[in-house]
Amino acid sequence: MGASQSTTTARSGSTGSKGTGTAAATGTAPRPPAETTVKSTSERIKEAVGTGDSPRVAARVAAAEAVVASFLMPPSDPDSPGDSAAPPPPSSSAAAAPAESAAASASSGGGREVADLARYGLRVAPRLHRARPSVVVVDLSYNRLNKEFPTHSFSHHMQELHMIYNHLQTSDTLPRALSHAHLTNLQVLDLSYNMIESVENIPFNEFTSLQRLGLRHNPLTSLPASICTLSALTELNAGETSIPKLPRDIGNLRNLRVFKMDFSEVSKLPSSMSSLQALEVLDFDHNRLSKVPELLFTLAGLRSLRLGGNQITEILDNLSHLAKLESLDLSPSNISAFPLVICKIASLRNLHFCGSTIPSIPDEICNLANLETLKLRWNKLTSLPDTLSRLGRLHTLDIAGNSFTKFPEVIPLIGALRSLNYSHNTPPFEPEIDAPLKALERITWLHSDHFLRTVPGPIAPNPLPPAIPSTPSKLKITEVPNATTLSAEQVRDKVFGTIFGAAIGDAIGLATEFMSAVQASFQYGGGPIEFAEFIRCRHRNRFAYGDWTDDTDQLILIMQQQLDLDGGIDLSAFGLSLLRWAYEGYADIGDFAGMGLGGTVGSVMMHMDFLKDPHKAAQEVWEQGGKKNAANGAVMRTGFLGIPFFYDTEHVVNNTLAYTRVTHADPRCSASTVAVTVAIAQLLRGICDISAITDTAFAEAAKFLESKDHEELKFHMNANVHQLQLDERNTIGYTYKAMGSAFYALREDDFEHALTAITLAAGDADTNGCVAGAVLGCKLGYSHLPTRWLMGMPHRTWLEAQINQICSKLL
Repeated sequence: MGASQSTTTARSGSTGSKGTGTAAATGTAPRPPAETTVKSTSERIKEAVGTGDSPRVAARVAAAEAVVASFLMPPSDPDSPGDSAAPPPPSSSAAAAPAESAAASASSGGGREVADLARYGLRVAPRLHRARPSVVVVDLSYNRLNKEFPTHSFSHHMQELHMIYNHLQTSDTLPRALSHAHLTNLQVLDLSYNMIESVENIPFNEFTSLQRLGLRHNPLTSLPASICTLSALTELNAGETSIPKLPRDIGNLRNLRVFKMDFSEVSKLPSSMSSLQALEVLDFDHNRLSKVPELLFTLAGLRSLRLGGNQITEILDNLSHLAKLESLDLSPSNISAFPLVICKIASLRNLHFCGSTIPSIPDEICNLANLETLKLRWNKLTSLPDTLSRLGRLHTLDIAGNSFTKFPEVIPLIGALRSLNYSHNTPPFEPEIDAPLKALERITWLHSDHFLRTVPGPIAPNPLPPAIPSTPSKLKITEVPNATTLSAEQVRDKVFGTIFGAAIGDAIGLATEFMSAVQASFQYGGGPIEFAEFIRCRHRNRFAYGDWTDDTDQLILIMQQQLDLDGGIDLSAFGLSLLRWAYEGYADIGDFAGMGLGGTVGSVMMHMDFLKDPHKAAQEVWEQGGKKNAANGAVMRTGFLGIPFFYDTEHVVNNTLAYTRVTHADPRCSASTVAVTVAIAQLLRGICDISAITDTAFAEAAKFLESKDHEELKFHMNANVHQLQLDERNTIGYTYKAMGSAFYALREDDFEHALTAITLAAGDADTNGCVAGAVLGCKLGYSHLPTRWLMGMPHRTWLEAQINQICSKLL
């Protein structure tokens, strides 16, 4: 999610953020006017940073207050007659200057002045033309802007305007404000992810310098002819709309290099598109095209073409004219035979042909000498041609969900192959693993019991990060007789494994979060799942590749307080830190705010007594909800509490309950969190008997339930991943599903196998993965976590430093 110059990644310094703050994320209570919202927010955050230990938060609060005080027009009269000449209110001018500076400098660079006004809950646009006319980059993303735009909202100096994720609707005030500014220098305009039904009145013909235009995910039904006048345009993204046809003169955009219209309603392309000779990327995935338009074959510079999800039944031979094509995606399609013409495109490096009914692959596929990735899952293949062995660059082969009855003998002969997905083929079947095949990184297949299995290749244990000197602490286990049967190094390995296991499970689970198992299987087959291959969408675009989400963020909050208080608890302080995180995130790694706050946590945090008595606030919210809500927002963050005082079960239980009940009062939430932390504590004590660990965890957890509820707890603690029904509609956030995932993982011995199975079962997959990853990470240790997942985390070294501080107090 972007600050001024980025709208797709998270935690990337000044140009990235993990997301919106609490008020925007929860949606659990009526929203007061913007002024009231910011005032309430600032008061709470000031309590959290009263010692002055976070100037970043203080600057954001000051900027927010000044935005409300000095920039906003009254909603009732956005364009009063005297507006153009009236100076800013004298009472707020003093505050405005430093605040504007804070907002403007947050993302400034390269001599360009930036107004970073994202995530302030603004309902009316600021008057930047008057307040700061020299600003050239304006980011108003993630606010609540709708119809009200004062005439003097923008300056003619502006080069970039980002307004994604607002509530923008069709109105006259936005076009009028854009026209009034005479934006001849505007290079980037992004209005994606709003509720705009028409852009007919936007003066595109005035934007003579516009290079990038984003209209994605709006209920648009047409593109105006004026867009065709944008002669400098290089990128147009109008995907996820309801547009049935394109303007006749779209071919006038002769500098266009990237054109995305995926998930729209286009059934025919205008003939003028043959003039788009600069085009390199064309995405018309999931439209209503009945055939591949012949005009596409004239686009000689095309490098990437996506046409899946249409009504195309054949591919014409002219496709071979695309001599520079490197990536072709026809998934899914109604094509019943593999088109031979594809084998004539020598430049092809990536071919995705999934979800069709093709029964075989032609021998001529060996002509694709540059092919690196071949994905053919969910077809009707029964064999593979021997000529595949000639593909010297093929490193990824996905043939999941086909009709193989015999493991293809050619696979071990593909010398460069490093990733093979052979899951969801005819069970029961287990391939004979011979010596050449063992050189692969992994082979996956599906047994008749519906469990994903993996056969890993040679993997060297991960070396633990260097330790830091030990410090005196009440957490020190060396002063407790018989605390554990493990060595200090083994304990350290398990502590690192617990926290990194949670972070990895969280990050991998994001791949399928909120999908059904069927959707997850179609998108990823049976795995392997790689960070760089996540399906990108509105939800997943908010996070950088390999980044964890709010689950791990909140676990780290608990870890940091335990570190600061030497194992003590201050629930009011934790409430403040939770609130502070919601509005700031972790500034150390580039956050501007927390992201992904659940409804239960958000409702409790907005309770008037939350900062005074979190337990009382949580109890009242639970009671107001009919005592039915047993969400997973507590179990996702409390796994760490199995580490401090792990040798004392009573202490572990009491700590767990204290942090659980800050936001979740339901007894099932208490039971599930206690079960998980007790299991982790026993693993740290050196107990290896999984049945004994499960029995002890159940006994401790059951104390908080009535006897009639014990059976449900026991079922979830002993269920397999299929029985848990993790994608069951309306219950994906049930705390027992996340807990059940953890105990399923506890019975496994392969981290990647277990987490892949949980992720592909989908539902609230990041939370399920986070809890399961913590438990299995503790069991196996940091040394046995998948190296490529570990190395793919952008903030690994930062998290290592946090964990090292805990280990210095424990050991």
